[in-house]
Amino acid sequence: MRKALQLVTLFMLVVFLSSCSGKKEHISKFSYEPEKPAAGDNITVYFNADSTKLAKDSSVKMFAYFFNEKLDTTVEKTMKKKQNIWTAKVKAPTKSAGVIIKFTDGDEKEENNGQKGYVILFADKTGKIPAEAEADLAVAYTGWGRIGGMARDYKKALDAFDSAFKEKPELKNKYLDQYFEAMWKKDKKAAKELIKNELEKLRLKKNKTENDYLILWTWYGNIGENVKSGKYKEEAIKLNPKGKVAEQALITEFRMERDFGKKNNLLKKIKKDFPSDKSINDLYNDAAYFAAKTGKKKIIFNFFTWNKGLIHPYYFAFAGDEFLKKGDLNSAEHLYKLGMEHANELLADLNKTLPEDMSLSEYEAQIKYYLGKNQYGLAKIYLKKNDNKKALSILKEAVVNTINYNVLPELLESYIHALVNAGLNDEALKKGERFIKEGNSTAGMLKDLKKAFVASKGSDKGFETYLSKNQNSAKEMMIRKIKGELVNEHAPDFTLKDVNGKPITLSSFRGKIVVLDFWATWCGPCLRSFPAMNKLANEYKNSEDVVFLFINTWENVKDKVQNVKDFAKKNNYNLEFLIDAENKAVTAYMVTGIPTKVFIGKDGNIRMRSVGFAGNTDQLVTEVEAIINILKGLK
Repeated sequence: MRKALQLVTLFMLVVFLSSCSGKKEHISKFSYEPEKPAAGDNITVYFNADSTKLAKDSSVKMFAYFFNEKLDTTVEKTMKKKQNIWTAKVKAPTKSAGVIIKFTDGDEKEENNGQKGYVILFADKTGKIPAEAEADLAVAYTGWGRIGGMARDYKKALDAFDSAFKEKPELKNKYLDQYFEAMWKKDKKAAKELIKNELEKLRLKKNKTENDYLILWTWYGNIGENVKSGKYKEEAIKLNPKGKVAEQALITEFRMERDFGKKNNLLKKIKKDFPSDKSINDLYNDAAYFAAKTGKKKIIFNFFTWNKGLIHPYYFAFAGDEFLKKGDLNSAEHLYKLGMEHANELLADLNKTLPEDMSLSEYEAQIKYYLGKNQYGLAKIYLKKNDNKKALSILKEAVVNTINYNVLPELLESYIHALVNAGLNDEALKKGERFIKEGNSTAGMLKDLKKAFVASKGSDKGFETYLSKNQNSAKEMMIRKIKGELVNEHAPDFTLKDVNGKPITLSSFRGKIVVLDFWATWCGPCLRSFPAMNKLANEYKNSEDVVFLFINTWENVKDKVQNVKDFAKKNNYNLEFLIDAENKAVTAYMVTGIPTKVFIGKDGNIRMRSVGFAGNTDQLVTEVEAIINILKGLK
């Protein structure tokens, strides 16, 4: 009975109604067969998009994230539609505890059950959901589940852990680290004493395992008992110099090190002593960033050349950009070409390096994007050298590789510029038409397109018609997109202090449209979006209907208030900055990445969410203004 209730309430299983013909009709948003799937089964998923963002889409993709103690593998399926029901079949891996499913239009729109994900836990041979599966789901709630559209929810995680431990008490030790993490993130003050009590029990345990020592070292440190933390670290390393604690201690030392030479030596030691460490690529990427920041050509060339296969293509573009800023074109060219070579090697055998959190097509799109980033860097060098022919050839490839993953407005502008310089005016106008219609034009691009129009038509007569026609298409498409993504969700109230210590309560703005911008000073996309957001906030400064609140969160600095004050002064921003000191607001709003903008309607409900920044300042201003105007028209 417990199992049946669990399936109905937690995972929104469909109710099947039999018609006169005896045929089953799927009437809910999400359902699946068999009724009690197990690991290794072929599962048929049914999705009724009628009441979702995807209702009017002609194609739907399903992403299935299979998991056990961690995310195991990601499977992407193109769904088939029969009448009003989308279906797809997927085979569950034999060692999976369950799956989190989300649906997309293959682009930006995502249906994720209100950031809860569509969850199926797999039954054992008796048809019962094992306690381990509940505990594994709890782990998803604390972290990786956001990939499957599930917001972090520490209360749900703790409830799932408690349910699993009640049924099978011996599981507690296995999941103790993640259990502590959920308690700690939910309420540090309340968690401290509970964690301390659990650590005392673990401390008294005979025949401690490597995992026991790792928890004692880590969590005594987290609750501030550093003497005990150090004691268990030393004891563990002495007992097993090649164990988990020794490995993590070395990785921690590596991450803390700020001298590249010492950092590189630690990296070599980690690779030698712990060759199977699963975070090795992340560590090489970390070191690549630090190498690039040294600005020393010999260090950078040696590190990137000798470790090419272990570094993500992004870092080659990053290092190349650093040299390009300094005007060292030859060094930049070397790194861009190295990055392109590595990206092409990855594309030749994607399965070899496929991350568990991506489908094959997602991974291919990502690597092609960073191939395009390196190509764009190389094209900029050719443009600086006045070699328009070479630049144009590679710009064309860069646009193809990036445009369907993440639009780079400056790349599109450079491409149009190169086309016009080559006298390919009709092609420039054709490409420009697409870019404008999709909302990806820039001021520089429009200037070049006018030049191309005059060269092609003999005068600028008709250019404004060409421009307004395509801009109107872009606006109409944007408005349709916004309206299709509107939601109506509860907006949790909060009171946060501004940089002057004044408490600001969200509910005091009831009757107004409120734009919340969650950001941090370390977040590159956040900072790049600020000129646009600053322009918007000043535009609506005297409005009686619209309020902008900039919520600083996820900062890891001692003085969070001074940190924001310094940022505002440096950039001359006079905005309503609020300090989410304990990350409570960002958690309440189920933010999974920043920058995130949340638009709250006059009725006090969330009506729109926007995550990330594509890089086009003008486009961001236009989009936010359009959202505000749409919300003004809502009753």
